[in-house]
Amino acid sequence: MEISQGTGILIAGAVCLLVFLFVLIRSRPHLLVNFLFRSVFGLIGIWLTNGLLEAVGLSVRVGLGAAGFLAGGILGIPGLALLYAVAFCASL
Repeated sequence: MEISQGTGILIAGAVCLLVFLFVLIRSRPHLLVNFLFRSVFGLIGIWLTNGLLEAVGLSVRVGLGAAGFLAGGILGIPGLALLYAVAFCASL
């Protein structure tokens, strides 16, 4: 069984990412807790903002998927604002 070059690079990258995450969790667990906290509250913020915009009558919506989870966790409120800005520009 042979593995293509692209698959090998993908596997090596995934292993490096797992090792990095393991070291990060062992050395600084507060970073993971902070990321998860911001991500969860970011998703709650998206849900509330979608409801508010729907009540006002605007058809701009951001999904509750991986992009929202990562934007909220990594960038915080500016990341959520960026998602809504992109969604608004896409609806024009």
